[in-house]
Amino acid sequence: MKIKLLLLCSSMLSFFSYAQTNREVASTYLHKSRQNYNKPKISKLQQAKSLEFIDTLTNAEVARSGSLMHLELENYEKAKKFADRYFLLEKNKSSRKYQDFLTTYSTIEDVLRLKNMLRKSREEKIALEKKRKDSLKSFWFKTYNKFKITADFIQNFDTNGFALYKENEKYGIINDKGFVIVKPNEYEKGTQFDGYFLLQNKAINPTKIFCFNSFKNKGFILSDLADVSPKSTHYRTIMLPRANARLVVYPNSLDKVLIFDMEKEKLVKQNISTTLKKLKEKKIITKYKSNNQIKVKGEWYSYGGSLGDTHILYLPKTNIIYGYLVERGGRILKKSEYPYMGFSYKDRSQVIKNKKTFWIDSFGDKVRRPINESGIYGGKTRVVRTNDGKFHFIQTINGERYLVNNNEKLEDLASFLKKHLKKD
Repeated sequence: MKIKLLLLCSSMLSFFSYAQTNREVASTYLHKSRQNYNKPKISKLQQAKSLEFIDTLTNAEVARSGSLMHLELENYEKAKKFADRYFLLEKNKSSRKYQDFLTTYSTIEDVLRLKNMLRKSREEKIALEKKRKDSLKSFWFKTYNKFKITADFIQNFDTNGFALYKENEKYGIINDKGFVIVKPNEYEKGTQFDGYFLLQNKAINPTKIFCFNSFKNKGFILSDLADVSPKSTHYRTIMLPRANARLVVYPNSLDKVLIFDMEKEKLVKQNISTTLKKLKEKKIITKYKSNNQIKVKGEWYSYGGSLGDTHILYLPKTNIIYGYLVERGGRILKKSEYPYMGFSYKDRSQVIKNKKTFWIDSFGDKVRRPINESGIYGGKTRVVRTNDGKFHFIQTINGERYLVNNNEKLEDLASFLKKHLKKD
């Protein structure tokens, strides 16, 4: 222990005796570096650190040694700095050592020149990649904005992937890929039920109705009123479309009832004589005549046609609806309580009174609203409102998230950049 302490003290005294100035410190470190230069276990970083007092160096050999050490450590910038110091201090320019070091110096400069070229090449490549990336970003954001759908709201998709949407108080129809079936620029009211869509050119008293069958992705405009009801100027009441492709509308001329087949896209032609015969057989009516006059519970009425489970009754020899005959049970539902009757489907008929809807069954009793057979959407599209109030349709395809619009798709920004930068 005493020997170790003596060696430590000796080293400290040796250090402080030399380290009076930066120049003496540098000389001291040079001496140590020469002793340890060929010892691989001695840290070369410590050797280099011992030569950091370059500005105070006045010894050419110290500067030369520093340059060689940094060259070995591949610190070429520092090697050049020490080399420059050496050339400044060395007086004997014709010595062999000086001439040999010129060759070393040229090597240092060649390496630095090459490194500088590589650095510039990297910088240019980075700049080019940044420019390319910025260009791709700009393109993506422009495309991103094109994929936005302008709308005030979009209803839920039906089972076939169609939905009503509204913009500036006008209704249209769109599918789950962003394809517009009907633009929202004409129709003031939209209705969707049992897989069918109805668009009216006016919310009240419309003169034009567009029907769309989402199961067949097909639409049509109801027959012109002038052709089917010449005395009518508009539709007064429009019932909900039903899954059996029947739509009942009431024009404003007296009490005329129009029944449309939405599959065949035309008015329904009923075989009244066959229907009356069946009603007679079921004892729902007691008599009927060839002019469609029927007798029910001792009273005569004009038969107005079938609405499925119910039948339209007019006052004799008039176009004034008295009420509706219920096939099961034979009840007569007076128009005063059941003003507008829709077509029945699965034991449910819609009734509108004072602009409010209720439902009856085949006995004429009030029942719950039926299930909307438009179904529940099970597709891939999610509707997301953007920050500016518009909408995006988003699908996940093979684990990747895409914006979709009109059968086109756009991946998210990260995936887009990765794909296109990889190609380049």
